[in-house]
Amino acid sequence: MKTLTLVRSPLYRTDIATFGVLCDGTQPICVTLELPWRNNKRNVSCIPASTYKCTLADTVKRGKVYRVNGVTGRTGILIHVGNYPRDTQGCILPGVGLYSGGIGGSRNALDSLIELCGNTFTLKIVVADAIGGEA
Repeated sequence: MKTLTLVRSPLYRTDIATFGVLCDGTQPICVTLELPWRNNKRNVSCIPASTYKCTLADTVKRGKVYRVNGVTGRTGILIHVGNYPRDTQGCILPGVGLYSGGIGGSRNALDSLIELCGNTFTLKIVVADAIGGEA
């Protein structure tokens, strides 16, 4: 099973969003958009930095998504298509580039992620300090 790392940097945080880079080893795959850290509160916060197993699912509302399993105190966390903070309630949105207030190419980024990882992968979320190391 492939392990991907989502690096969140304090350089790319605002009051309404947290941006990151999803990597396969040292190779960037896509950018990400999440809500800011608000103590893991449901619907308004990104999830804690940790390691999670992600499994592919086909949903009625969003089509193909990854479920992020084992998030302490949270359920229903997905990696799904979206472009702006208003498109998430704590989930992770993948994109191909950063744009004013959001990300673009989310469908393409998710399709590429599915092609790369298949049905499951391990997601390690880390918070980097301003110099680039883990905090």
